[in-house]
Amino acid sequence: MEEAFHRRKCPVWVSWRMDETYLKLKGHWYYLYRAVDKTGQSMDFLLTEQRDEQAAKRFLTKAIRRHGVPEKSTIDGSGANEAAIKNYNAAHGTAIAIRKIKYLNNIVEQDHRAVKWLTGPMLGFKSFAAAQCTLAGVELMHMIKKRQLVVEEGDEGLTAAELFYALAASSPHRPGQLPLHDLRSKICDTALVRAACVSTPAISARACGERKRTACVTLSKTRSSRERPWPVMQRTASRHFGASPMPARAVTSLAAS
Repeated sequence: MEEAFHRRKCPVWVSWRMDETYLKLKGHWYYLYRAVDKTGQSMDFLLTEQRDEQAAKRFLTKAIRRHGVPEKSTIDGSGANEAAIKNYNAAHGTAIAIRKIKYLNNIVEQDHRAVKWLTGPMLGFKSFAAAQCTLAGVELMHMIKKRQLVVEEGDEGLTAAELFYALAASSPHRPGQLPLHDLRSKICDTALVRAACVSTPAISARACGERKRTACVTLSKTRSSRERPWPVMQRTASRHFGASPMPARAVTSLAAS
């Protein structure tokens, strides 16, 4: 899915801002290299165990492979980033200018918040593979919200969530990966079970609708409708699928059927 997005990604400027931030994995700090252009458009990321010249060069090579060679790159005081750029220039005959201007790097420093506010409450990752997959999804959604995806004709009015689902549906599934509709149903099931009280019997949910991601909820008829936490479940479904909650009358009619 990440590769499918980069094939339809808008081009970036030739002036880059490179920086790294920290994430906890298995109780240890790992390093997340990230880069944006001068307008704040996200470019690429790389999660590494070490913060050294080799890791910085790996990230630089990955970003150049996808976006081409920049004219200049603004970095912080890290000697590893500077050494990596100089090493790349010497090896490939390029002339990437290096700038160390702190206020120019504020763009990428502030852009780290889009990742940190989601990964912070997780209290760290348990495996490197899980961290990579999660960060890929977070970065992908962040770039879609910034309108970095080249939208096809007829999809101009879609929300960021709908563009994400459309991109996932068009991407080939890996062996053993859940299809998109099953994955959405699994997410909805988990969210609704957590939203409802433990004493509420048999809850099931299925995502429905093409443009509206609302949840169809059916509860056991052993409890009265007054005891069923409809508002909580509607808000949970709306938060996960980016749609307005289902009207109470529609939910009640579904439960009675």
